[in-house]
Amino acid sequence: MSDQPGFWRRALDRLVRSDDEPPSDDAPDAPAGPAPIGRVTARCRVDVRGQVVDTAVVAEPGGPWFEAGLADATGTLTLVWMGRSGVPGIEPGRRLRVTGRAVADRGRLVVFNPAYTLEPA
Repeated sequence: MSDQPGFWRRALDRLVRSDDEPPSDDAPDAPAGPAPIGRVTARCRVDVRGQVVDTAVVAEPGGPWFEAGLADATGTLTLVWMGRSGVPGIEPGRRLRVTGRAVADRGRLVVFNPAYTLEPA
């Protein structure tokens, strides 16, 4: 159990709220819509839009990682899909909307296995 005030209220709010309703104001971790990539900080939930600027397949001990650099006018964020050597539709020049949790990894901000939406060019 959590002793944090409002914990159960926020949990109940997430369960009963439809996907069309915005999160309640007391949810400090909830994204309010796409934010500039330059404002992303580690350990925070993100909702950003940008353009894929590069992609790479990185060999890791547990299997390949597919990485994509996502950029807007304010900065760049690395997206990583673990265990994948590619993701259909993710290629340089493609615009995406991405949600997930940013972490600091190897001196860069990364969102592992992000939820994403392909956007028109």
